[in-house]
Amino acid sequence: MNFYHSAAVLLSSLVVGGLFVPSGVHAHNFTPSEEASFLSLMDDFKSIILLVGNNVDNTTLLTEYVDKASFLLNGSALKEINEQNQRLGNYLSSSTLDLKNVSKTDVKERTNVINDIIAEVISTRIDKTQLENSTMHAFAISLDLNKVLDYYTNAFQATVTQMNNSGHKEMNMKVMNSHVLDSNSTDTKSQITKPAISPYEQALSLTNVTIDRFDNELGNTLNSTSQLNLVKNSLDTLKTKIEEKSSINDIAGLIHSQVQPALQEMFKLELE
Repeated sequence: MNFYHSAAVLLSSLVVGGLFVPSGVHAHNFTPSEEASFLSLMDDFKSIILLVGNNVDNTTLLTEYVDKASFLLNGSALKEINEQNQRLGNYLSSSTLDLKNVSKTDVKERTNVINDIIAEVISTRIDKTQLENSTMHAFAISLDLNKVLDYYTNAFQATVTQMNNSGHKEMNMKVMNSHVLDSNSTDTKSQITKPAISPYEQALSLTNVTIDRFDNELGNTLNSTSQLNLVKNSLDTLKTKIEEKSSINDIAGLIHSQVQPALQEMFKLELE
């Protein structure tokens, strides 16, 4: 099993193994796809690089995001990129690490260069016909949303336990943190503390990247206007609720009860 197959399994399992799911909400564990998993990895990487560019005046956050981006390019991931094009792999890795050393005035330009490298890495790693496959992009979006919820949960430092009763069955859970509250609570918009700012910003940044993927890759491919509007409106609502620091229940409900089921129906994504 290579890295991206392993990553796909891991990312899919986050829906049912490591993220908070409100009672009564069904989590979706889609069949892994190497290409979709790679796209999701690149979306995650890009979202962190964007945060580097947005924090040129905050050395602490900038350094933290550079470290997180570099961590995504671990040995296995970089090895697979290098197998396709070693020059690109080395360039992406060195350009990312070098963000710690460039001047504030040059950070934005450097992050733009890295985004161009990401685009070239994707076109090199994934065949053109696969890049035109709307189902692959739908699955990548689903994986992105799993990570959004993971980051958002971490931002609130929520500790939860849950029991997996298989992919498409109701999840049981115990909430073990005062920040994770019933949706009727008066404190459903607990303010995020400063130490949790980075996972919160990652959740919002990855949401923006996910919306871009939907708009650019799926927005013109769907036949049903109602389904298109449902997903688009749900993604826009997700962004708004994250900006408002809504409860984890609200965020998880949007992802698992609206967006993922709609994607599953439209693109016939198979459940494990």
